[in-house]
Amino acid sequence: MLQKTLADFTDKEIMPVRDKIDDDVTHEKIINPILKKLQVDLGCQRNAIPKDYGGNQLSIVACALKQEQVGRGDYGISMHSAVTEWCWVPVLLAHLAPFSPKAKAWAKAVLDEFAPKFTSNEFHAGCFNMSEPDSACDIENAQNEGRTIKVTAKLEGNEWVINGNKLWASNAGIADLNCVICNMDPKLGIDAFALVYVPEPWPGVSHGKPEVKCGMQSDRNNSTYFDNVRVPKEWGLQGPEAWALFKNALAAPMPLNAAHAVGILQGAFDVLLDYTGERVAGGKPIRQHLSSAMILGEMASVIT
Repeated sequence: MLQKTLADFTDKEIMPVRDKIDDDVTHEKIINPILKKLQVDLGCQRNAIPKDYGGNQLSIVACALKQEQVGRGDYGISMHSAVTEWCWVPVLLAHLAPFSPKAKAWAKAVLDEFAPKFTSNEFHAGCFNMSEPDSACDIENAQNEGRTIKVTAKLEGNEWVINGNKLWASNAGIADLNCVICNMDPKLGIDAFALVYVPEPWPGVSHGKPEVKCGMQSDRNNSTYFDNVRVPKEWGLQGPEAWALFKNALAAPMPLNAAHAVGILQGAFDVLLDYTGERVAGGKPIRQHLSSAMILGEMASVIT
């Protein structure tokens, strides 16, 4: 049922305009209306929020099915939706899995404050704000134990104070909520690792211009600057539990990425199947020629 709903959505809302998506630089004409229908009307911005907070609490398999179908139409729109879910994964895990009372209290504080926005009828986006100019996504390398993270988070009384720059994160600059990957002291590794949630707009948070890319216009990537950003202490978690949640959050997108790839391949296959059925060479459609049929057959075998 879920797969068919999303397949029908993609066929109706994305396919007729997908050749125009990359021209929608402001996102106002095509991209945001599609995202609002997907995220709000179909409820996908609630997918990674617990049921007891009004969310869908979808499984990884269900989210992967969504990514496959939406990715078939446009990878950028699919990525936007996936990253909003990714933003919520650490607190979802802390809320549901057997973590300490401290981690549970952190999850409760974040969910109490921000879940109502994402379960409302207003369009909201999340950002897993991790990559940096120097180490990029090598922050994900578990062997580094967070030591390469340059964005700092310091506890001053009842507040976190965040400084530094993030780069390339999907949904950066348009997100209403950031899960910011921070370091309290590079020398201490895991013990100084921190996950801190920062809403937007918020004092001290600013962004550069959107990255200019070839394709994926609907996946917005901006630099994010944190200049003495102060947020309540209860919105952050530090130490080994934060690191454990981070590692689990890094594993969560893997099935979704695989589903993305299948969806993109399915979209390309559908176009090729139509084209090779309409184009005639040597008195017959080119997909009936062995060389073309072999390529199509190989693609179909991977998809299925």
